[in-house]
Amino acid sequence: MLDRMTVTAIEDVFTVDSPKGRRVDIHNRESYGISFCCGGRITYYQNDCAVVSDRRHMVLLPQGQDYSLVCDSAGLFPVINVLCTAAFRVTAPTAFPLRDAEPYLQDFEQLRELFFLGGRSARCMSILYRMLADIAAEQPGAQNLPDAALHYLEQHYADPALSNASAAAYLHVSEAYFRKLFRDRFGTTPKQYVLGLRIRKARRLLSERRCSIGAVAEDCGFSSVYHFSRAFRQAVGVSPTEYGQTARKDGI
Repeated sequence: MLDRMTVTAIEDVFTVDSPKGRRVDIHNRESYGISFCCGGRITYYQNDCAVVSDRRHMVLLPQGQDYSLVCDSAGLFPVINVLCTAAFRVTAPTAFPLRDAEPYLQDFEQLRELFFLGGRSARCMSILYRMLADIAAEQPGAQNLPDAALHYLEQHYADPALSNASAAAYLHVSEAYFRKLFRDRFGTTPKQYVLGLRIRKARRLLSERRCSIGAVAEDCGFSSVYHFSRAFRQAVGVSPTEYGQTARKDGI
């Protein structure tokens, strides 16, 4: 996304000192905003989507769109307002993970000083494009977000604490957006997908060795033997004990 961003003008370079609890409703934003965070946290809301601006994320704010923001934790938020060619279009606040915010904050300060000195537009553009290129190089790409969600669930499905909330927090999106994103891409809900992974692992464990149902339930991420047994019977048609006995007997 950022590597397709053609900036025609830098409109303003400033830092917002935002107190905790501050809420602002933005209507028809006049330019794109490239927002960083020196400290604190702001959540941007648009429909079912919520993205967070903190020190680990840059947020691109969309031109011509409505959204709201809430300051969850007081802090300083450097912002660069820019205009882009019509070919570039983003319609929702979008977060970009940063490995280390410090180099970008240093670039911002250099850009801010040059911008207010005036007459140095080429140098300002050079700094801005370097920032955008470096951030873009860190990204897996927005089109890979569903795959990142899938990978996260596959890596954590055996954790009983796994939830839509924890997965959404890892991906830095709202729970509603996470569920929609996953269902649109894979045709099932995250909960159903995780259950399928747990049942498949349980079937493998039951067929490979003799072990207690409680141990299998724990290894597969179920919170209790009761929930495991009920889910297994609904999915497979027999109890875990019956399945294990038959599978080992038949060599399945």
